[in-house]
Amino acid sequence: MKARSTTWFFQYDNKQWIEHFQVSRPFVRQLIEKLKHKMEKKKDTKYKCVVLVNIKVTCSLYKLVHVAKYLQCSEHFIIRKSTIHLVLHKFVDAMNKIFKNQVRWVEGNNLLHVMEGIKELSNLPSIQGAIDVMQIHIQKLKVIFAGDYYTFKSKAYSMQLQAIVDHKKRFLDIFVCMHGSMNNSKMLRLLSIYQKATLGDLFHEIFLHHGIKPYIIGDKGYLLLPWLMVFHKQNAI
Repeated sequence: MKARSTTWFFQYDNKQWIEHFQVSRPFVRQLIEKLKHKMEKKKDTKYKCVVLVNIKVTCSLYKLVHVAKYLQCSEHFIIRKSTIHLVLHKFVDAMNKIFKNQVRWVEGNNLLHVMEGIKELSNLPSIQGAIDVMQIHIQKLKVIFAGDYYTFKSKAYSMQLQAIVDHKKRFLDIFVCMHGSMNNSKMLRLLSIYQKATLGDLFHEIFLHHGIKPYIIGDKGYLLLPWLMVFHKQNAI
């Protein structure tokens, strides 16, 4: 059997990159360049060879996107399972350090720009962002008593990511780590943004279009709040 190349993924075109890694090829190249000084090892040792940064980054993306097992990643990227575990932790740690300020709430002129952008898409004024939750599938937990908390309606094991995005689908706020059985409204109350909005510290006193204050929108999984507009299907009203 012919040995598989450790850089097989760089033969993919951009469409294949998005299909397999959920990101474009140019984006991955930029990511590798940014993470190089954080993840690059100087030289080979007596006992093992250095894993190239491009393989580390791509392997980490594959593991996270597909919720793949370490054995599967090891076979795909020709890396030991123990090494993949270390690489993944270094990747996440480096991402947190480098991009820690990339997700932030908008203010001032940027806030106005977001509201105008959403108005062009929806024809509704003063919307500052849209909130929703997605399930992140995880492997079955070994802890028996915690299993029910992490199962969603489909009985699949999952954690939840709740996010607020702007008109360009850029993250304004992210919250992860709640178990899959928690509903949207209960999860919302745990966010720091909920506390700020309730106290009136999140939305600035900007009045647009007949005195409407800024607000965010969500689906029927959320409760109607002074700063959160919930949309329903027409036949459900």
